[in-house]
Order: sequence, then structure tokens, then C-alpha cells
Amino acid sequence: MKLDCLLLIAPAKKPVQGTIFIGNATKGYKLVVKTRNKGQNRELLLNKENVKGIIDKFSGAGKATIMFQNLNVLISEAQPEKLRQFMAVLKQCLSSNGEKPVSLPRLHTSDFKENLPPPKPKKMEILERNEYFSSSLQFPQTLHDLRISVQLKKVGSKEIAWLGLKNLTRLNLDGNLFCLLKREDWRKFEKISRLENLQELYMRENQLRFLPEPFIEALPKNLFHLDISENELSYIPPKLVRLVKLRYLNVSSNQIECIPENFHLHKSLSHLFISNNRLRYIPNFFRRFRLMQSDFSANSIYPGVKNVPDENRLNLVPTLYDLASTTLLNNRAWLEVANGILPVLVKHNIFYSALTCSTCLKFVPSSGLNQITSKPLDPASFSNITTRIGCVEARVVKCCNC
Repeated sequence: MKLDCLLLIAPAKKPVQGTIFIGNATKGYKLVVKTRNKGQNRELLLNKENVKGIIDKFSGAGKATIMFQNLNVLISEAQPEKLRQFMAVLKQCLSSNGEKPVSLPRLHTSDFKENLPPPKPKKMEILERNEYFSSSLQFPQTLHDLRISVQLKKVGSKEIAWLGLKNLTRLNLDGNLFCLLKREDWRKFEKISRLENLQELYMRENQLRFLPEPFIEALPKNLFHLDISENELSYIPPKLVRLVKLRYLNVSSNQIECIPENFHLHKSLSHLFISNNRLRYIPNFFRRFRLMQSDFSANSIYPGVKNVPDENRLNLVPTLYDLASTTLLNNRAWLEVANGILPVLVKHNIFYSALTCSTCLKFVPSSGLNQITSKPLDPASFSNITTRIGCVEARVVKCCNC
């Protein structure tokens, strides 16, 4: 008699897939537990002295517990009908008083090595629409790596299923049609916050023109690798700075024209790829980044006058909007409060109403008494291993205090 199930040998904390057997022993009967974790394999005598009790009132839900003198065998997931049959035979063995209730084979652990159920997959790739929308498709909780590339254009019950895979560390969503997602679809997509262990996210070739702020705010904070290249993004979402562990960012082959002024807050960034965009300049604070690898090639040339202050800007008085924006940006606690009050468009424009001083790294109004110059970007000034610059210039900003 055997039972395939998900089980746990207390005091272990994590259940594993395995098989439980009941068979003849030299004297009476024995219960043999076989799992892929060799540390949980057991051979236990079935008699009233060794078995303290049986709890099977939840057998209809596929759960039961067999309590021995020194340990407990917890069955956390099994087919209810097979579990009831198994527990019935187990009770007959315990109450037989030496009389065998059923004919059981003599068992040894080496006899059933191949009887273990196949392990559940940790990696899954779905590249065909027919396969993805098949009613038989399931997403096991054991998945660590999932790739879906089937031109998805909405978020339904199938997507909600894989957005609940708590063990997922790598999610590849390249080659879909997320540009067609509606507002309610993006709201459902915010359930990505449940993927607490997610470390790598790929969303290439989705024709994305923007990423909604609520979606950016829902991204798991453990994310360290983000690839949103080969889309139609016109800007880098400023809210990405909340991903404090982000080390790899690829926004190549988009339509990005400028880098947000709060980008210097990415303290852990080590790999940055922003080639083939429409950048006119690179903020000078990039010289302070400790990038191991970066690529700024295939961008535009800054059209301004080199190394000469913009006289038109020197005489401007900062607007109240710019002053308010810089005050919030320089006080992160106030900014967090404002995020829950201000309209989405205002929150977005705040980051484009300020500049970052290249010397003190404080935010200053984009209008007013700031000296703004540009000069050719020297690759040697970057403290990184591999840098591709191309025809891009560095913008140097100095506030009136510097």
C-alpha cells in the first residue's frame, strides 16, 4: 500500500514531495517514508507502542498526521480518496494484534527508488498561444524562472495565477503587447507586488510608451535587474529610485530624451545601458557613479554652445512651481507625504522642474540663477570598466551656492 503526497517530518519546517508505504516487517508491519530529501527518509514500526495517535479528521481535504514516539509525519497534500484508503489500512495494521488484515509486501527502501513522483518544475517557458490558453496549463508554486511570450494584451485570471508565485525570482515577459493594456489591466498587474522574491524582470519588445506610476510603485523592492529595452518609452520613470537594490538597468532602443534629475539617488546601480535613444546630454553627476559597465552610444548631440553659460537662464527668476518642486525633492519625508495627495501629472512633472547641482548634488530650480554649461564627455572620467559614450555631451549644473 503506498501514498504519493506532500509531507513533512517534524521538526522540519518545509514540506517535500514523497511517498509513504505500508508493508510487512519481520514482526508485524512497518511504515516507510521516502522523499528526495534523504534526511527525511524513515522506516518506522507500526505497533501500539510506537504510534501515539492518528489525526485524520481532515482527510477529506487531503491532510492527516501520524504521531510516533519520537517524531510526527504530517501529510499536507494528498488525493482525499487515496488518503482515506491509506489511513484505513494503517488503522487495520495497528488493531490487528498480529493478524494481517491485508496481504502486504515485505518492503525495503531500495525496492521503490523509482516510485517517487516526478519533481515539480522550477523553470517554465511558454512561447505558443495555444499552450498558454490551454485549460490544462498550471503554474506550480515551485517555479523560480518563468518566461511568457505569447503577445499578451490583457490581464485576466490566468495572469493572476502566475502573479501569485511567491518563489518566483525571474520573470521574462518579452514579446507581448502590453502597450494595449487598459487601465483596469494595469491595476490587476499591480499584483506583481506579491512576488516578494522577484529579482529579475524583463519587459522588452512590448511597444510600451509609458509605465504607470502605480505599477512602478508595486514592483518588489528586492528587484535588482530590470530590462525595459526595445520599447517606445519617452522617459525613464522617476519612481524607479524606490528600487534601492537595483543594480542592472537596460533602457536601450527607446525614445528617451532626458535622464530624470533624481537619477543620482540610484546608489547601488552598477550596470546602465541607455544606447540608441534621443539623449541630448548626460547629467554631470554620472561621473560620481561607480558603474562597472555602461553604454550611452547612438544618441543625439547636445545643440547648445560648449563651455559657455546660458545667459538667458542667468537672469530668470525661479517660478513658484520650480521652487516648490525642489523643496519637496530635497526633503524626502515631505515628498512621501505629497505622493499621497498630489495628482499623478503633478507628481510626474515635479521631477522635471528641477536640476541636480553637479557639485553638491542638491536639487535646484530648472529656472533661475543656475549656471548651465555643456562640454564633451570624457570616458576616462567614468570610474567603470566598460563605457561606450558615443556623441553625447555632459551637462554641468552649478547652483548659486557653488
